[in-house]
This record gives sequence, structure tokens and C-alpha cells, in this order.
Amino acid sequence: MRELRRIAQELDVSIRGFHQMTDAEVARDTGLSVQRGTHGAAARNGRALSIHRGEPGLHPLFLAQGAGTGLPVQRGGRFWHFTGSCDKGLAMSVLIGFYRMAWQTRIFTIALGDSANDLTMLRLVDRPILIPKPDGSFDKDVTKAIPRIARANKPGPHGWSVSLLRALQGHNGTGGDAAARSAKAQSGRVFALP
Repeated sequence: MRELRRIAQELDVSIRGFHQMTDAEVARDTGLSVQRGTHGAAARNGRALSIHRGEPGLHPLFLAQGAGTGLPVQRGGRFWHFTGSCDKGLAMSVLIGFYRMAWQTRIFTIALGDSANDLTMLRLVDRPILIPKPDGSFDKDVTKAIPRIARANKPGPHGWSVSLLRALQGHNGTGGDAAARSAKAQSGRVFALP
């Protein structure tokens, strides 16, 4: 984070780590209640940040310089995340490999995400699902990269749960699309990762 702060200072861009935010700021920036924001404090680490100030045209330069120092920064739903050498796609590929090896069979994978930092994960699975933002819009980077991605009808946990249940029902042959039913015939296991 020090290197990102140095780059931000040179460009006159203000960044703030999630771990530096108060419970009230977390609640305000995430839409959670202060009580729920307090629960989120346990999950805080130095990897999520927000860009508060600076010429918007400088943000891409800040991101590029961060990536040039080995600190790739990705846009999430509400915050920016620096990932180092890890991202959700790498985590997903490790999990898929583990389950395939443990179960000795092909597995049908489902992933749900709402922003560009989910893109590497969404590209790896059999059934990617895009969750809308609170305003109902969909992330442009994801829709550009995966134009035919399945899209949830509602944002947040409700959209996530309904979409996952529909995908699982389709995979089990009780509805959904033909591709999901065909995949069910080829595999005996289902694995989903948010």
C-alpha cells in the first residue's frame, strides 16, 4: 500500500484503504447499516481502497503505474482492489482443480459477480452470472468481455440467491437452458462460488 500511496501522492490522487475507514464511513460507502458496517470491520484488510480526490483523467495513470510496480488494481463494485499476484480467477482455477482431482469427475461450475474484478473468475466457469448494481445497471467491462452472460434480475443478495437457485435447478434438469441440462448429463457434481 505504501507504493500505491507514493504514486497517488505524485499524481495528487487521494486514496484511502478500507482498513482505514471508520464504521460510519464503511456504512455510508457500502450502503450497510452502521451495525452491519461494524461487522464488516473484521473482514477489513489493506487490499480494498477508494479513490477520493483527483482529476478523473489521472485515475487510469494511477492504475497503470500501480500495475507497473507489481500492484495491479482492479475496480470492484464499490471499491478498488489491489491484488498482487492473486485474483478471483486464480482462486477459482485452484478450487476447480481441487474438486476435479478429489471427485475424479468433471464438475459444472457457477460463479456470480457484479464488477470487473470478478471477470477472471466469470470467464472460467460453465455458468457465469452477472449481478446488477444497486441502480439496476450492469458492469460495462463484464458485458463487453462476456456479451451473452446470464444476468440476474435484481441486485444484491436477493438477485444472487434467485439466480443461483435458477442455475442449479436448470443444471438438475428441472428448468433452465439446454446447455445447463446437457452439462448435467456430463457431470455428477455442481460447485458454486460467489
